[in-house]
Amino acid sequence: MRERQWKKLFGLWLIITLLVVCLDAHATNHYIRQGAAGANNGTDWTNAWTAQPGTWVRGDTYYYADGEINEYIIMDVADQGTDRITLKKATSADHGTETGWSAGYGDGQFHFTATTRIMLLWSSYVTIDGVTGGGPGSWTTGFGFKFSIPDSTDGDNFGLLDFTRATPVTNVILAHIEFKQAGMDNWESVGDGYYNRQRCIFFNRVENTTLSYCYLHDANQAHILASASTDMIIEYNYFEHRSGAPHGESISWNGSGTTSNNIFRYNIFKDNAGTGVLVAKDSIQGGMLIHNNVFYSTDNVIYYQTNAYVCNTGGDTNNDMVVINNTFYNLTPDIGGIEWSIDGGGNITQNNLFHGCGEVNLDGTLDNNASENVGVGSDDCEYDLDAIAANVFVSVTPGSVDLTPLPDYAGQDVGSDFSDIFTTDLAGNPIPYPGWSGGRISGILAGIMRRIMGVPLGLPDIGAYECSGGSVIKSISGVE
Repeated sequence: MRERQWKKLFGLWLIITLLVVCLDAHATNHYIRQGAAGANNGTDWTNAWTAQPGTWVRGDTYYYADGEINEYIIMDVADQGTDRITLKKATSADHGTETGWSAGYGDGQFHFTATTRIMLLWSSYVTIDGVTGGGPGSWTTGFGFKFSIPDSTDGDNFGLLDFTRATPVTNVILAHIEFKQAGMDNWESVGDGYYNRQRCIFFNRVENTTLSYCYLHDANQAHILASASTDMIIEYNYFEHRSGAPHGESISWNGSGTTSNNIFRYNIFKDNAGTGVLVAKDSIQGGMLIHNNVFYSTDNVIYYQTNAYVCNTGGDTNNDMVVINNTFYNLTPDIGGIEWSIDGGGNITQNNLFHGCGEVNLDGTLDNNASENVGVGSDDCEYDLDAIAANVFVSVTPGSVDLTPLPDYAGQDVGSDFSDIFTTDLAGNPIPYPGWSGGRISGILAGIMRRIMGVPLGLPDIGAYECSGGSVIKSISGVE
């Protein structure tokens, strides 16, 4: 009897031991530190690699100390179920082993750089996380990771981070990264062999991927160029400085089908020229949700749009493009606001606010949009911002604009009531405000503009919409 029990206990011990061994073998931490003087084998901070790893192992985490490595990376690792490769900026709170660790390794930034393209990512289930920086309170500062190349770099048709695998790359997470291209004016004719079509990221055949808390800036073609990419979430990012030539946009999305299920939310777009700011490009596309973003310009002559602000490139067909609760400020006047050349059905434009944009043209099913030019020329908004502004904002007087919401807007409750979904405005204030009866256009959107006027913008995380098969489930448009 005792022998039988002993054998059972021994068998259980053996199984547990093997599991622990397997888990340990499956998940290993590696360390990269510029200037490390040890064995250069990546086993701890003393013996950290001084260059990028020669191979990448699924299930493992690669910690980066402060520093810089100039090296082109190709990551092409076969899938192994859902096992991830994780690149993470080391911090005092999370840096793996204590062996050889110094607090000075984790209080700054690691800089990925190269001659032109920095990383070619052909692997699914990858996380690149700078850990710090981005989003409310630090939209353009404090990033643990930075991807950039020198200003005025010559090199045609490349991104800092490119996805170009022939089969889809899926389930990638990019967070807390600054992407700086070679300059928004770094373009030229083909005379010397370069046209310099440069972007920060190229998503080509990418699926189920998230880009969040990043700062993308100073690109001459696009901050994001995307093709055949679906089920993407682009959120809490800051897009700044995209030039008007060569042809391009801040976000240029192409060929992703009529049920793309792409979501763009809680982003800030500042000073971006081109066909538009966010553009569905050169194809039949649909199934996109664009909500709670801020689009603005400090100079709408330098940073101009030729078609509209959110639009296609002309002659394209778009369906189920849901554009809601966005704010547009001081963009190119009288050219168009939200436009789809050929309406494929299901397009909804709702609860958007336009200020300093001239006459606003809108496509889709319109509901509760506001501008200061209602009834003037071809303006398609339903609510007159001038008529309600005095009771909604501190000041809309030119030269002293302050779009901080007033505590009591004297009953000017206009727009659709989304207070059951959006429980705070984009400044982090609860909805409804004292004396305000609902989360309507003046309630939700007034707070958005505070960031533009220099007041820090706190973006609440109200949770993702559930999306499936290209349909926006629980869509505030009511279309499923």
